[in-house]
Amino acid sequence: MENLTVIKNFIVLAGCYGFIKCIKTMFFATAVLAAVMLIRLVNRSRSAVVNYYSMLLLLPMLLSGMSRLFYERPLVFLNRLIFETVTKTVGVIWLSVFLALLFVYVIRSVHQAGKVRSLSLLTEEKWVEEALNAVAVNRLQRQYLKRARVYVKDELISPFSGGVIKPYVVMPDIKKAGLSHREFVILLSHEFIHLSSGHILWLRLYDIAVIWWWIDPLFYFCKKALNEDMEIVCDELCITRLGLSGREYATVMLNMTQLISSAGQSVSAAFFVKDYSVLKNRIAALSRCAKESAESRSVLRKRYTVIFAAAAALLMLAVKLSSYPRYTRMTEVVLYDENIELIDYNSKALQTALKVTDGRLEITDKELFGSILEDNGIEDDYVYLSFDGIMKTPGVGGGGNTGMINTSDFDDIFYLAADTTLNKVMVFALKLL
Repeated sequence: MENLTVIKNFIVLAGCYGFIKCIKTMFFATAVLAAVMLIRLVNRSRSAVVNYYSMLLLLPMLLSGMSRLFYERPLVFLNRLIFETVTKTVGVIWLSVFLALLFVYVIRSVHQAGKVRSLSLLTEEKWVEEALNAVAVNRLQRQYLKRARVYVKDELISPFSGGVIKPYVVMPDIKKAGLSHREFVILLSHEFIHLSSGHILWLRLYDIAVIWWWIDPLFYFCKKALNEDMEIVCDELCITRLGLSGREYATVMLNMTQLISSAGQSVSAAFFVKDYSVLKNRIAALSRCAKESAESRSVLRKRYTVIFAAAAALLMLAVKLSSYPRYTRMTEVVLYDENIELIDYNSKALQTALKVTDGRLEITDKELFGSILEDNGIEDDYVYLSFDGIMKTPGVGGGGNTGMINTSDFDDIFYLAADTTLNKVMVFALKLL
């Protein structure tokens, strides 16, 4: 029963603490999102790279839950409001939904990966090599893409890619899709660009962010915008690296979409989308892209990459410098009476009267300790002394040791902290939260 109580209390703590961090990170993410929307408004889709990179600036805000800014003006009011809002019930509900969504996401990902691995591998290695040579711009990309397995599904589907550690691409059967060799290589190259550009990794991270911020549907819409921007960036890279015209590439895209739609299949994978307004936007982007030279596109892309990488690094640094550590080791000692009413909080006299060594108390100056009790009118049989504790952020999540001291014999100290494996696991988990 005692173990169940410990686990129950830990779940409640994890839920409340997680909810508080969710709200705090969501606050900063919303502030960044406002800046992102301004960037997109000014950009007006002139550069998909700008839109794509700006959306990724939301991800560093996942780490802002330990920010000190909530304990300073003007955010201290918001911090107080958050603490007043969170209850045990709210915390448990938030944690339950978060874990349920995360569980479903993991199961779906594992299930999809299992289905993909059961497919047949593409036997035409020269086609893979042709796409790889067109896409890979350095040795690292080439080595990574060589690890990618290309599978073929024996039906008319839209191509898609996945996997971060074990990358893969799934292509339709070339005969059933009625694709020419060139069209097949173009589609495969598009998926290779998704893999080599890290798009799958960013999407996975963003999926986790959306699950973490599940209480705010705004971030679901942001993911839709990120997907569209990612596709347009991939389209531009594809026509640049393969030396295609925008018209040729758009023709391949439209033909494949028409084939899949006429076959009654769902057009929802990475290369194609069911939302034809998105398809329209991609084709419009291709027409704008056709007006620029490949060299100018490459220069702009590199410039924006450097700018937004610097912006992301600055955001990460700002989050790091303005945050509390994962947990703080408390050096304060606190004395309570039998009714857990505060007697003394880390006074100089209390610090002088005792010594803490390896999680154990020793009353080194019994006369001084006795005078502290006498001065506070303590006539209880026992007093409690809290020491050697940890705290996540001020007022949130803590733990430590407590000694019950016999007031008639200061050497008689009973330690309340359970020296059990479960308790040690709970403390370790608390530090990681």
